[in-house]
Amino acid sequence: MGFFQSILPWIVAGVCVVFFYKAALVEDNGHGPLWAALSALVSVACLFLLGGTWHVVLGGQAVLFVGIGVARAIGYLRSMRQPPPHR
Repeated sequence: MGFFQSILPWIVAGVCVVFFYKAALVEDNGHGPLWAALSALVSVACLFLLGGTWHVVLGGQAVLFVGIGVARAIGYLRSMRQPPPHR
């Protein structure tokens, strides 16, 4: 395995961590460090537990992206179901 093939999964993992941090800042919800930490944990799990190729890292990040989207959608729907506060 060449140097580039061995370092590529780590580069992809770093890019994904920065992407999730910046995406949280665009959402303006203050969860940038949390999203970045989740991305880093997924990357480390993919690198050490699931084989460590860049394909696996991107797949794990895609699952995280969908998971965050589903969690945010559920939170939004729950907030819409709550009755307005009484005066």
